[in-house]
Amino acid sequence: MVMTNILILNAGTRVKLVEYFKALPDLKVVCTDASLCAPALFSGDRYYQMPYITDPTYVDRVLEVCELEQIDGVLSLIDPAIFLLSQQRQRFEEKRIVFVAPPTPAVDLCFDKRKMYKFCRDHHLPTVPTYSNLADFEHDYQQGKVNFPVFIKPATGSASMKIQKVEQLAELQAALSGQHEMIIQPFMTGTEYGVDAYCDLETGELIECFVKEKLLMRSGETDKARSADPNPVLPILKALVKAADLRGPIDVDFFYEQGEWLISEVNPRFGGGYPFAQACGMNSPKWIVNNVEHQSNQRQTNNYPLNMVLMKYPEIVMLSQADIASHQAISGVLDAG
Repeated sequence: MVMTNILILNAGTRVKLVEYFKALPDLKVVCTDASLCAPALFSGDRYYQMPYITDPTYVDRVLEVCELEQIDGVLSLIDPAIFLLSQQRQRFEEKRIVFVAPPTPAVDLCFDKRKMYKFCRDHHLPTVPTYSNLADFEHDYQQGKVNFPVFIKPATGSASMKIQKVEQLAELQAALSGQHEMIIQPFMTGTEYGVDAYCDLETGELIECFVKEKLLMRSGETDKARSADPNPVLPILKALVKAADLRGPIDVDFFYEQGEWLISEVNPRFGGGYPFAQACGMNSPKWIVNNVEHQSNQRQTNNYPLNMVLMKYPEIVMLSQADIASHQAISGVLDAG
């Protein structure tokens, strides 16, 4: 029987996600991270410590692991690595390795919130108003088109880094002084939703999705949620997927604001709240493996239980130095230096 080999980069704390892959038959899961204290690193069949993505040898090291482990498909769990690897997609394709991400233009679109906002406006997709400079915001503020409070955040940030709520204009001017590549968005008071979806890598079709109402957030990830009806948001999601040519696992944030669904953010990867979707019956790892094996997937019914309250909680991974040394001897850790 033929074994499929999957490489999960930047595994971090995503132990449950690695376990979902490990539960699939005839699959070898290889994990990497820059830190030997990343708990998900040890959840796969083999692991490698890697350089940080800012290291100029990073892509070479990823390809080295691919060759050592005869990798068939590779995916990353963080946006900056996806953006970087997307620029080098041809190097993976030449080795017949499937890079589990949308086409490069779509990755670029998702990575820059300014580009995504313009794209949504150009394609008549409802989205949160976004200002890429203070002058445009001040103009609309003087015209009464926008008001405080607002959020400021990096245009290409992730994991809620540098997000700040601002209550008045003087505070906004001070907060943006000396800052570059920042965006301004009005503070949304409506309900926030997260959508976990899978789009077939071969056909581009939206295969399955799960919608959750966010009940509690921490460090940009959903800690508590409630499963919600997908039907109200499906037309917007389908239009977004088709227009942007999104493929693979995607994570889309929405606000339901004054009777309107507004796209807030689009990430071309598994979201931190994906385990909620799998708990309710979704199985994106299975669709990924099918695609890596060059099989297209059939559309699913999205018939999951509604109004289920879902909660994450921390667990402990404990290894001695001897355990790590032994595991390293088995797994062949790459020198990150």
